[in-house]
Amino acid sequence: MSPNFSGFEREMNLLPNLVKISFLLLLLLVPEVVPAGIFSMKLDTRVAPAPGRLVAVSTVANNGEETVYNVSVTSSLASDTRRSDSLGDIPAGKRRKQRVEFNPESIKPGRYILVTRLDFHEQNGLPHRIYSFHPFRVDRKEPEKQESQGTLETKPKSGISGATETPGLSVSVEIPPVRRKAFGSTDIKMSLLLKNTQNAPLQPVFSLQLPDGVTADREEILLDMSPGEERREEMRLKADQSVRGGHPVSVLVRYETENEHDSRLLRTTLAVDENPIFLSGIVIAAIIMLIAVSVAAIFAFRRRSAGATGKSGT
Repeated sequence: MSPNFSGFEREMNLLPNLVKISFLLLLLLVPEVVPAGIFSMKLDTRVAPAPGRLVAVSTVANNGEETVYNVSVTSSLASDTRRSDSLGDIPAGKRRKQRVEFNPESIKPGRYILVTRLDFHEQNGLPHRIYSFHPFRVDRKEPEKQESQGTLETKPKSGISGATETPGLSVSVEIPPVRRKAFGSTDIKMSLLLKNTQNAPLQPVFSLQLPDGVTADREEILLDMSPGEERREEMRLKADQSVRGGHPVSVLVRYETENEHDSRLLRTTLAVDENPIFLSGIVIAAIIMLIAVSVAAIFAFRRRSAGATGKSGT
């Protein structure tokens, strides 16, 4: 009686270990979902023209309930990019300002878009970024705020592709829906359809502004296009398990001729094909595997206990 009773006790002591093993297996089998923290950040940017200067002022406001950390602001105008020193941590309800001066003497007349990016971290270390786009026009070296953004920004109704026409360049964007995988990140192929409508060579630059959880093999592309050339340029994106549908994807297009600069902003949204049946199947398979592992472990332990009891009785 004593050996069997001690074997039963050992089986009961084994259960917590089985629970731990089951939990670890469940983490491996179920797709990773990172819950979003409670934060609400706002980024406002304005261009302040001044004699002989072009000043960009950005205001960062923390409207959430938690402190955000490692805050920094990056401002880009054409090929000139300025990254601020760290603005430190911003408690809930507080704000910070950043001021950047650009040299207007190096700026050609034309249409511009000032791109401002806000980077920060949650308390748990998760990084986030927010973009702000400010269009304006430079005429005779004097910057003026652009009254209409419609000529600068295209928001496609489909949310999957966008197109814009500039005086010398035709551009459209195609992004297929993300078909989520059970494990790891998902590959996406993004396409730019281009046509140089000028009778002169062009060197357009394309810059990607991507949402949290999405990365690209190339975030900026410089192309050489001959007169009348048509081209399809492909970029590979990766979306992790935290990405959900509806996030904006922006492509800034800019190029310069001998006397003029031109910028356009294409905006679309990232669609995600959710498959709840597939995810439910993964969870069911994980549960079945956990049960099988637990039963096999208990059965093997009982056989060893029975063998030990037989030896002690002889």
